[in-house]
Amino acid sequence: MQIPLGPDGKPCKPCVSFKDWTKLQKKNEIKKEPSSLERIAKVTLADKFGCPVDADELGRHTWTFLHTSAAYYPPAASESQQNQMRNLINLVGTFYPCGDCAGHLRKYVKQYPPQVHSRSALELWLCQMHNEVNVRLGKDEFDCNKVGQRWRDGWNDKSCD
Repeated sequence: MQIPLGPDGKPCKPCVSFKDWTKLQKKNEIKKEPSSLERIAKVTLADKFGCPVDADELGRHTWTFLHTSAAYYPPAASESQQNQMRNLINLVGTFYPCGDCAGHLRKYVKQYPPQVHSRSALELWLCQMHNEVNVRLGKDEFDCNKVGQRWRDGWNDKSCD
């Protein structure tokens, strides 16, 4: 595996995870898998010091933005709002720094056009797309019946209050 290059010819940190970036930077050095606490500390320090994001952090923030946008989308969107949301999704697929990720998004959008007529339709469409990515990355799927709790209302157990 090589470090992917961005359009400027420089290494593209948002195109790979921190773990892969570290492996590529230190090919011959054996490094143990960081613990959960070490990963949290890394994220906290990176945020504190304003370090450039890696693919994992960029992905988390992008999903947060998209899901939160869907959570506050109108229950019944106007034609103008529907066009604007389609444009937003298409622009993410155009300008997302990770070329492979952007390509996957464009392919998904072509195969499954965004459902933008209502909040519930958009939330479900985004959740299904996110789950496809999770499966590809070997992660667990999210229960799409819980998008309102996760991104708008908070969990039923009041842990977000």
